[in-house]
Amino acid sequence: MKAKKIEWGYFGGDEVAKIYKNKKWGLYAISAYDKDNIEINTIIQPKFDSLGWFDDKPFAIVKNKNKYGILLNPYEIENAANKVECKFSKILIKKKEAYYTLVKENNLWGLADWFEQEIIIDCIYKTPDEVPLQNVSPWEIAIIKRAKKQLECDVILFDSGNGDGVFKGRNKNTKKWGMYQDLEGAEIKTLIPANYDDITFFSWNGKFTAVTQNGKIGFYLSKFSYGEQTKQSVSCMYDDYKLYDHNNVIKLACLRDDNWGWVDWLTGEERSEFKYKTQEALPYPAYVQKEWIEE
Repeated sequence: MKAKKIEWGYFGGDEVAKIYKNKKWGLYAISAYDKDNIEINTIIQPKFDSLGWFDDKPFAIVKNKNKYGILLNPYEIENAANKVECKFSKILIKKKEAYYTLVKENNLWGLADWFEQEIIIDCIYKTPDEVPLQNVSPWEIAIIKRAKKQLECDVILFDSGNGDGVFKGRNKNTKKWGMYQDLEGAEIKTLIPANYDDITFFSWNGKFTAVTQNGKIGFYLSKFSYGEQTKQSVSCMYDDYKLYDHNNVIKLACLRDDNWGWVDWLTGEERSEFKYKTQEALPYPAYVQKEWIEE
């Protein structure tokens, strides 16, 4: 091989070697039956300035010209080495329930999908710990591209596990969040306008959700339930809240000025005095909580 350096390891069940020759690293499967019978199979031709180990990951980190890229499993992806784009100044791998590739550009951090190798959260964060982690499917990556173009979003977060194209997007100019739905082949639908510092995803079949503005919490009705009547029904004036299932009807307790009280989430009307120091001290919610807007 006329190698200058050799590093040994395992990959895909084979004993392999990273070999440095002609100032580049490649990867080879080595089978030694005896000293005169050694079989060498090329996995990756020498083409990288540095080449990380796959270990148990489905990808490795490589480097060329002081930029880093993602190398997919060459046993599973045809021409994997030729598909690498070394374009990031740094890549950091995090593993939780899945692998996440945090990437750095212009001294700021974002998130890339390691398989599609697309930026899914723009590099806008000062540290990697600030970057939201999410896994996305190929069709959600297509939504991200459309949302960045049509809505000018720099951060897009999907409703995890819902699979109905609902996402939160942050406008890169105003830094305000909105909620949207993008069904394939349809125009992006606005569920909540981009007026808020934060938005909570709707619960399953939930009729309303929390929105935050200037550190205060309010509530917005679901477009899925109320159609064109959807609106912000409760002003952003509360510090905390809790939902209670009362005889199969959701009732809302809110905290204001260190005191708890009941709030009608459909109308915004306060249904008790705000003088209770704990949730447990709240009076019995005997008021009628209507769920539909009268025409």
